[in-house]
Amino acid sequence: MKELHHRHVATDPYGEIKPVKYKGFDIPHQFTATFYLLDNDNVKVNKGNFKTFKTWQLKLFIRITKSETVEVVKSEILGASVYKGHDVFTTKEIDPFSYGTVQARHYTAVKDYRTRLVSVAVQVAVQSHRFTKKADGSYTVTIGDKIEFPEGELESLNTEVSEETYAKLDDAFYSQVAEIYKKAVLEGDNPNNVLMQTLNKEKTTVQGYTKTCRDMGLLSKAPKGKPSPVRKPPTKRKKG
Repeated sequence: MKELHHRHVATDPYGEIKPVKYKGFDIPHQFTATFYLLDNDNVKVNKGNFKTFKTWQLKLFIRITKSETVEVVKSEILGASVYKGHDVFTTKEIDPFSYGTVQARHYTAVKDYRTRLVSVAVQVAVQSHRFTKKADGSYTVTIGDKIEFPEGELESLNTEVSEETYAKLDDAFYSQVAEIYKKAVLEGDNPNNVLMQTLNKEKTTVQGYTKTCRDMGLLSKAPKGKPSPVRKPPTKRKKG
């Protein structure tokens, strides 16, 4: 599967309806992103044959942390089937016989295109949901909205999300790792878990990154079994 062709991408708030800020955009604090992808198996796609292919599904369960990082906490793949549209709410159980077998190429596509998939999921989410705060403090939210943003803002969002999920190991990278680590600690999140999700790396790899950050002086030494201590920024006193 040389490239992914999608028929539809839908995001749905998951659990409690609660907006958070991510890179300046309002976004559900947790949501699902469902991709309906053409099962073309390397056959060239064009306008003439686009509708002839079945679709396989990828569903990502995503949450946004307090330290403004994107975490994919679960993923599901369904084999190819005839596309019938997106169900926002359904109580129907999955009929295994209506889906084809999940192929190795599907797993490979998720691995190879992970950065792009996460970026698209975030962009669709910020454009599909408009929040309204009610008198009791709770929120209502639109589903499948079409909120317009300047193209430049969406390109910037794509760049920032992509940089979080794919990074070059240089001084700038380790500085970013240290900043994510510090922000996670201050927000009460587990810094290693945040880095694992953000960078799509195993725990041992992340621990190697943080060790390098400490060797570079970007993080302070950590007590055994505990995160590096982080100083809170000084509180500004009001004049008066």
